[in-house]
Amino acid sequence: MTRTCVDCGETKAIDDFPPSRGKPQYRQRRCRECARRITRDQLRRYRATPEGRARTLASVIKYRKTPKGRAVWQRYIKGPKGRAAKQRDHARYIRTPEGKACLARKNHQRRVRVAAVPNNLTADEWQEILVEHDFRCAYCNVRFSKQIPPTRDHVIPVVAGGGLTRDNIVPACARCNASKGTHPEPGGQSPGHFHNHLT
Repeated sequence: MTRTCVDCGETKAIDDFPPSRGKPQYRQRRCRECARRITRDQLRRYRATPEGRARTLASVIKYRKTPKGRAVWQRYIKGPKGRAAKQRDHARYIRTPEGKACLARKNHQRRVRVAAVPNNLTADEWQEILVEHDFRCAYCNVRFSKQIPPTRDHVIPVVAGGGLTRDNIVPACARCNASKGTHPEPGGQSPGHFHNHLT
């Protein structure tokens, strides 16, 4: 037994038409594929309304509080899509008045900390440090280039009292420097150990 869908106009088997609501012995006039498409379109339009956005946000927050929701969210934020979304959100935030004020406070706090620690590294000493490390990152051992310029990494972080001195600076790529953050240098580890541990 077959039936023609009122939307797509295709003739399909009767089993391709969902049961009618309230009367399961009858079949709807739309096929399952068209019914799903219409439902998706209606849901998309509803979520675009203020009420739909609010209810969707409430359901997402409720789901993230469950063990399964927390696990799914952690996998997402640690994945490439989650990291990219976090970078986009951060870029948008620092363009807002609140973000600009927060960035200014952090920069001021760092300038105050830097001013309170020794700061006597010269340009010649920095070149000597680069030569000693063969123009490679002290952590992942990547060779510096125009695409991967060297940055000055504090072995003892500034927040812990480490200054910009000859014995407290090592060359690092921007990725390792950012990943290391305020962590102390791992003692006795091979090049790349700390970078691999963080990634």
